Amino acid sequence: MKKKIILTIIVFILLIVNVYLLSNYVFARFRNKAVLEKYDIALAKELSNSNFVINKIMLYSSASGINRNSNFQQTHWVLDILQYTDIAIYFNKPKELNSFNTAEALSISNVNLQVASDKFTPALYYLDANNFGTGSILSEYKIKDNLEFTVLNFDNKDNSIMYNTPVFFSDLSNPVTLKFTNLLYKNYSIENTEKLIFDGNLLSKTPLKEKDLKASLNFNITISNFEKEKYSTNVSLEIPLQNSKESIFDGKVLETKNINLPLLKIQE
Repeated sequence: MKKKIILTIIVFILLIVNVYLLSNYVFARFRNKAVLEKYDIALAKELSNSNFVINKIMLYSSASGINRNSNFQQTHWVLDILQYTDIAIYFNKPKELNSFNTAEALSISNVNLQVASDKFTPALYYLDANNFGTGSILSEYKIKDNLEFTVLNFDNKDNSIMYNTPVFFSDLSNPVTLKFTNLLYKNYSIENTEKLIFDGNLLSKTPLKEKDLKASLNFNITISNFEKEKYSTNVSLEIPLQNSKESIFDGKVLETKNINLPLLKIQE
């Protein structure tokens, strides 16, 4: 009899413990759910109220070559061959300008480049917007750690400002233009038996396949407004190599991404 009483007491205690643990578990789940919902609502509100939003990114992929053979009557081309992608990042332009939605400063930072082989040499440069879709490179504006743009307080309607230096207009009227390059070969020899086309067609003269050209990059864009508030986001891109109509080996690939990527306010 005594053993039954003890056993009953033990079962009762275990039942109470289980009920206590279960109630704590259920309460914790509801509490965490409430916290997450509150966080999601706050984040959604912050996203919808962002003063700076990227709405489109254009990507143009091709290739180019630099002739290293100085012999006039050359039997072979000797080329440095690189693939490249020109990038244009567009922002929503405000309907009415104020000190909160106009840019006072803009910078690119935390650049990370990924390519298929450690034998290749990737790089990122500022791009003169007038040279978008060409092999032109502004070597003096290679982005190593970060790049500060000169922000001008007008829209350049008369085209009086050149784009050969990193420039951005405070009303967000021009895109941020960059150039990704990936040096594939140095002093690559191609027999001079036919006319070469200096675009993606060059790649068909090499043993490279599409998988060898896969690359990606990401970086931060940070904008400060005239209220001294900072907004930032990370831009992550896969280098386009083909679409339903064309391949980089055919010459070029053009891709347009219509997106809605807000820059989040940095709390300082």
